[in-house]
Amino acid sequence: MIFGSEAAQQPHHPLNFPTLNIPTTLTYCVRFIPTSKYKLNFDVGVAQVAGEVMPGIDLKARHQVGFQMSYGF
Repeated sequence: MIFGSEAAQQPHHPLNFPTLNIPTTLTYCVRFIPTSKYKLNFDVGVAQVAGEVMPGIDLKARHQVGFQMSYGF
């Protein structure tokens, strides 16, 4: 298993949106490599992106989960 994490600071108040507040994006992931004989990987990740960016506007993307399977040739 390989563990990873990432933090990406977003512009808190983008141009022309002075009341918009975008939080820092945090990502956590793990890659499962079942065996070194085969080049097959399974990835799982959770990202904390933007939820309520201003009163009354919720992007509903605060907690997102992603899955991936990859095979190398």
